[in-house]
Amino acid sequence: MTIWLADSCKTNLRYVVNGLQPERARLLLSYFYFRDTNIGDLFRDCSPMPWVFLDSGAFSAATQGAKIDVGEYAAYVERNIDHIEIFANLDCIGNAQRTRANQEFLERRGLRPLPVFHAGEAWSVLEQMVSQYDYIGLGGIAIKRTQRFAPWIKRCFEIAEGNRLHGFGVSNWFLLRAFPWFSTDHSSWGSGFRYGSLPLFDPRQGRFVKVNLRDRETAWRCSRLLYACSGSPTDTALWTRDKRAALCHIGAVSWMRAARWLTGWHEQNDSESHATKEVTVCQN
Repeated sequence: MTIWLADSCKTNLRYVVNGLQPERARLLLSYFYFRDTNIGDLFRDCSPMPWVFLDSGAFSAATQGAKIDVGEYAAYVERNIDHIEIFANLDCIGNAQRTRANQEFLERRGLRPLPVFHAGEAWSVLEQMVSQYDYIGLGGIAIKRTQRFAPWIKRCFEIAEGNRLHGFGVSNWFLLRAFPWFSTDHSSWGSGFRYGSLPLFDPRQGRFVKVNLRDRETAWRCSRLLYACSGSPTDTALWTRDKRAALCHIGAVSWMRAARWLTGWHEQNDSESHATKEVTVCQN
């Protein structure tokens, strides 16, 4: 399983890229936030360059009353294609026909965008995608209380029939364990410097442990996990603003460890029956 680390701040992303050297970071960039800067320029002096998943940022644009032109999006992809591993279609939430039209427009330009299916759209839309593509994004679920989407996600996996699925904005641990995602993305890896609560993944327990900044007792109690994530107790217990790079690095490594654990978890468990059992529990 692959987890792409999303953020709209160039500085945070560069901290991750530089902190993970020589390993290549996997970052999700939003065209809406970075449309005025080429990807190569964003990471010009970084080595190695990160793997990049480019999202259109249509949701962010909609929340700010802005619009994204599909032609300009296509031109940006073409200009930066050497630095892009995957890029998503310019989706139009609530308008499956417009989303489909954008997909076809990009394909006519010789591009291969990841198609996106949204919660609330007719199942026939997903069925058509499954007949044409082997990798599909699921959107419209990156909101609070995402766990309530478990029955809808379960149905998506049933229709997908083994096709690879990507979950946009999925960081809910219940959903990540319950379903065999091929990939997801989210910005939760940065909760340490955003909200003062750093998530540390503990593979022994198969869950996250949170360490609040300046909480010395918890920091030393979780020193094993902090060192495993290339950090130290002083990074959180004695936190100051100049430690932001360390928090970016620790958060990124923590979620990378979680991704490896999830890969092993789904290989050892019957994902379909496990998902059915857990979703049934959730519904009850």
